[in-house]
Amino acid sequence: MLARGHAWGKQLIDMVREAIAPRRDLIENTNGGAPGIGSEPLVGSVRHAGRGLPDPHFTERLCVTNKARDDLLDLSNRHQEALSMHYELYYWPTIQGRGEYVRLALEEAGARYTDVARHGNGMAAMTRMMEVGKGTPPFAPPFLKAGKLVIGQTANILLYLGSRHGLAPKTEAGRLWVHQLQLTIADLVLEVHDTHHPLGPSLYYEEQKAPAKKRTDEFWNARVPKYLGYFEDLLQANGGTYVTGRRLTYVDLSLFQIVEGLRYAFPKRMKAFESEIPGLVELRDRVAVRPNIKAYLASDRRIAFNEDGIFRRYKVLDN
Repeated sequence: MLARGHAWGKQLIDMVREAIAPRRDLIENTNGGAPGIGSEPLVGSVRHAGRGLPDPHFTERLCVTNKARDDLLDLSNRHQEALSMHYELYYWPTIQGRGEYVRLALEEAGARYTDVARHGNGMAAMTRMMEVGKGTPPFAPPFLKAGKLVIGQTANILLYLGSRHGLAPKTEAGRLWVHQLQLTIADLVLEVHDTHHPLGPSLYYEEQKAPAKKRTDEFWNARVPKYLGYFEDLLQANGGTYVTGRRLTYVDLSLFQIVEGLRYAFPKRMKAFESEIPGLVELRDRVAVRPNIKAYLASDRRIAFNEDGIFRRYKVLDN
């Protein structure tokens, strides 16, 4: 009995030592060896509650707890990191296109960035970035270089920028919600493009005029009311200031661009339709006078609409 009791005692001591050792390492790694953080729970947490036996899952729970603390610290540091970041935006240098939604977010945030392809050998640099071979090459512009990260797809870029520059809600549910709305805008942008290129981008507009007229009529009769009516309803449901409520998000900036683009491409159709979406028109006006956006629109950084971009003006399509 004595031998068996001694063996159990030794086993108990070994279990306690095994449990304590990783925790000491963790405390030293996460807190720099500072006393007082995590040192008090060390005594009580080693044992099952009410049983006085070592808890084999104690170190696992501790690791999860400290990981969560690291995540919270990461969230709190994102804004500071964003302020010091100098972004590189890669997009075609002569059009607004899908890159404009990213430009508007960067400008509103007052972020430092370079529109790479508009300078020097930027087009060659953009092409090299898309070469498959290593890393995570994007399929097509726009893409954003943020430190070591290379982020492609407009909505994906805005998801990244939004949480770092106060252009998205703080909660995960809120961030996913505005991301979802931005993906819906991306669907709308594709349908705008297809009004003048319904048979595909490999053909010139002149080779698909008749299908383009038919597609444009359907777009304005059915698709525009569906998309813009949806966002108009969201605005009214959330107070009418911005889509998600009282604070601007990157979705509001994107809707500004939608209204501007439709006014350029289809001035007659849009003028007749605007009475159906008074909230979106007011939102457009509200965004236009924000100091950073107003300055951007008046600068040479804002590329003018033209017939190489997504919003193209063809008179025959505006009847």
